Amino acid sequence: MRKNYFLVCCLACIISGIIIGALCTFESRKQFNTELSALAEKPIFKKYIHGHRFEYSKDTIKVYLSLDEAFNDLSKMDRYIQLSMFHKGLRYNLKNTYTLTPANNHLFKKDIQLCAKIGTVEYLFRNVKQHKEATYVTTGLLKINNERLTEMEVIRSPEIKKYYSPFIQDKTSNGHLEKDVFAYMVRFFNKMTLNFSAINAKTDYNSLLEAITNKFGICEEEIKEIYIKWMLIPT
Repeated sequence: MRKNYFLVCCLACIISGIIIGALCTFESRKQFNTELSALAEKPIFKKYIHGHRFEYSKDTIKVYLSLDEAFNDLSKMDRYIQLSMFHKGLRYNLKNTYTLTPANNHLFKKDIQLCAKIGTVEYLFRNVKQHKEATYVTTGLLKINNERLTEMEVIRSPEIKKYYSPFIQDKTSNGHLEKDVFAYMVRFFNKMTLNFSAINAKTDYNSLLEAITNKFGICEEEIKEIYIKWMLIPT
């Protein structure tokens, strides 16, 4: 009798685990699609993105974008920037939207790849050296058929300045230039992490926040706003 009871309990646990796992997977897919759709509707992306779907696996999420033909007419730099901003924004939103739901908070850690095809032109954008815990560590790579464009090439290009020009003179609530705050943020982080070789996602944020607050006298919310505003452009 006890043996039968034990077997029934084990079977019930297994079935419950399968059901819970299926529900978590369903919920994860739903949450991912919600963020994907919301981001695609933003004016900066809506001009070129007319649809999307995704394939979900254990470690990878492939996002297939339906892009307007006009996307092909952009410079390589512009195409990189568009896909880089979309990729960074998606990972950032996934991490910060679902921090209270551990079952879904793994989404931003996956290898998210952006794929598209316009006529004979194929695109693939991904983060080739992604730090799973830190959305601010990026090494983007764009493949356009057999051509490659890396984040380092974009950063070193003089064209990068034009993407900052609309808000280059924007100031904080107490009069500091946002570009100075962001530049300090980058320098401090690089020094603290030995140029990304010693990242500690659990403590780096608080250390960086304290340093910026002490130097510029601005609050956490304003620091976040500056980060979100400037981080979308490769730095």
